[in-house]
Amino acid sequence: MRRRTFMALSTAALAGVLRPSPSTRAAGPEQGHRREQKPEKELNPNTKWLREAKWGLFAHYLAHTASTQVSEEMNGDIWNKKVSSFQVGKLGEQLSDLEIPYFFITIGQGGGYFCTPNRAHEKYFGISNGRLSDRDLIADLTAELVPRGIRMCVYLPAYGRKESVQVQGKWQEIITEWSQRWGNSISAWWVDGGVFKEPATYANYTRAFTSGNGQTIIDNQPVLGCTGGALWSDPLRPGPTYLQGNHSDIDYRNIVLRPVVK
Repeated sequence: MRRRTFMALSTAALAGVLRPSPSTRAAGPEQGHRREQKPEKELNPNTKWLREAKWGLFAHYLAHTASTQVSEEMNGDIWNKKVSSFQVGKLGEQLSDLEIPYFFITIGQGGGYFCTPNRAHEKYFGISNGRLSDRDLIADLTAELVPRGIRMCVYLPAYGRKESVQVQGKWQEIITEWSQRWGNSISAWWVDGGVFKEPATYANYTRAFTSGNGQTIIDNQPVLGCTGGALWSDPLRPGPTYLQGNHSDIDYRNIVLRPVVK
């Protein structure tokens, strides 16, 4: 099993598919994960804030533990009370004290619970009964953090990725509603698992995510270098078979190994 990530980042929204890069330079073991850097003049100036920030804070805010099932006890009423009780002012004070440059939070992640309302979602998938919160937590966080100089960023799985074109169209309308509501107050979108094979599908999702702010700063660019779980930085160096999971337990079966034929 293999997981890949689609990331959308912009001054308000950007879309980029992560895939191996033919231009990645293989570094020696003594060099660690160093990557060949382009001259500063070739870099997009709109990404300057992200490069200079160097770090930020990401928070899973969900109706369940990340990468697990929602408990049977959870319901719309409980979720709404949880979202309504979120103390955005207190969080703003804490992030300011830590001098956090940008803050990511999940809109939702499986289970059908979201910390913001969406009319298009209820139009297509029925009344949420509180699974989409009455409070727009993203808007409230933005109003608190942006004046403090903290960039607000959001996370969303690639909903509809393996569905029909019709279902994908529904999710694109849902995403568009969020993107246009928050506009350029959102500095980045992280879209998890968005590997779209068809160019038209990719373009439609990109249009939805960037609809609130058309200034795309990174689009369909490779991520250079190995993943953080790599044993060494040289992607061509022979080594052991390495199976990597994601957050929780994972089972493998029907694994076939074939020798490299030269």
